[in-house]
Amino acid sequence: MKRLADKKQKQGYFDQFELDTHIPAEILSACELWQFDEGDFLSREGELSTSFYLLVSGKLQVGYLHPNGHQAVMAYLSPLAVIGDIELFEERESASNVNVRAVEGSHLLVTSAEIAKKYGAEDPRFLRFLLRYLARKISFSSTLQAQVSLSAESRLARYLLKRFNDEGGSFQLEKREGLAALLGTSVRHLNRTLKKFSTNKIVSVHNKAINILDHHALSLILEKDA
Repeated sequence: MKRLADKKQKQGYFDQFELDTHIPAEILSACELWQFDEGDFLSREGELSTSFYLLVSGKLQVGYLHPNGHQAVMAYLSPLAVIGDIELFEERESASNVNVRAVEGSHLLVTSAEIAKKYGAEDPRFLRFLLRYLARKISFSSTLQAQVSLSAESRLARYLLKRFNDEGGSFQLEKREGLAALLGTSVRHLNRTLKKFSTNKIVSVHNKAINILDHHALSLILEKDA
């Protein structure tokens, strides 16, 4: 990881996401632009959470170490994701209960949790911004809980449909190990299901690139499992 001194690039992210309409100027002026390479950790389980992050490009993986020694994946985060939001509402510094790391080259705006709390805790715009993000996190968590009873095929169909709705018909899949962990299945079963979808002309897959050919078929898979 490294700090980037390009002020024009940082301002470009401010403008792209219209951050000045959501975040106090004092917080934005204190933000530094950092580059995290694939595999770099933002936080680890058990470490104190002392920073506030805004993901402005790239992708992050959120997970934890399962007692059986395997890495459990809870979510993948894309821009504009917030890391360190819940900690702002806690009365004292707390240790992180998850591992957050970059799964591809990523840029983040970073400032201290202390500054974010000092200038944002009573700012209505900032609080609304955080509440909207927290609402999306809760919705996603509810979706994960709801899919526990679904078959692995339906879980993959649900995941692909969400990506299709968010990003369109073509996108990059995460590494198979992480995606399988997120969906609660094995890499072998995931690959077998992707191959089945490909054979049935629902998707086309080339390495990590995937094209959704028939999103209606994905919806039908979910309906059958409802």
